[in-house]
Amino acid sequence: MAGDLRTQGHAEGPVLHGLLPGRGRRDDPETKEFVNSVFFGPKADGKLETLLTSNHSFVDENLAKIYKVSVPGKGLQPVDLDNTQRAGIFTEGSFLATKADAGDSLPPRRGDSVLHRLLCIELKIPDNLDVPAVADPNPMQTTRQRFEVHGTAACAMACHSLIDPVGFAFEEFDAVGGYRSTENGMPINSTSSFSLPSGPVNFKNAVEMVNVLSKRPETTDCMVKQWLRYGLRRVDAAGDAPSLKALQAGFKTSGDLRELVVALTKTRSFTHRTLSDGEVAQ
Repeated sequence: MAGDLRTQGHAEGPVLHGLLPGRGRRDDPETKEFVNSVFFGPKADGKLETLLTSNHSFVDENLAKIYKVSVPGKGLQPVDLDNTQRAGIFTEGSFLATKADAGDSLPPRRGDSVLHRLLCIELKIPDNLDVPAVADPNPMQTTRQRFEVHGTAACAMACHSLIDPVGFAFEEFDAVGGYRSTENGMPINSTSSFSLPSGPVNFKNAVEMVNVLSKRPETTDCMVKQWLRYGLRRVDAAGDAPSLKALQAGFKTSGDLRELVVALTKTRSFTHRTLSDGEVAQ
């Protein structure tokens, strides 16, 4: 099963689906190789926690300049990045750069991706709500300060009160994913917090945030749901609840994404399908 996943190029699964919209970016091979290293090889443990918190990666001479590390030779080389700055796929350049604009780190875009992909929190702007644009970059402000002003608008608070705190965790990374401690001569502030049903999430930066989230039930439950959706090629429905519940219970115990994929293929949701209109069970 694992070999088939790799042959078909599906080892990334739902974890990367939607995180790397810019196919062909130079950063993509790094993250793909990192994900494969979690799934395959003598040091692979298949753990979601490893995927979210490991400081191990694969860097070429171009990425080495962004990460400020040295690599021998050309092509991707295995490296251990600074564990106070990097932890898992959400602190890799592929995620950080694709969830930013040229010269702008865009905290809401990064925050919304984590909420949507890692925690299955769906936020939708009401059709009748007109959210004002964020002010243009100002050399007298940090990116966080600009977005904090925007987030205080009554029409923006419903979504940005949750999106922005998550996005602010990544403010130690610039638009291309390079680490920074200052912006426009001012210190970076990536400290924030938000609440989940399991309790508050408090952090000083992205490394702390992903380490906390890697152990939360909302994360493991969402990852199971994302894999189920990916495997079925559709959104889960009410009839999938028993399969989903069983998968979530098993994954909470193992935390192994490889075991989750195998277990998924044994669920009724995977082996049976709902009758279409007009069909009759034989």
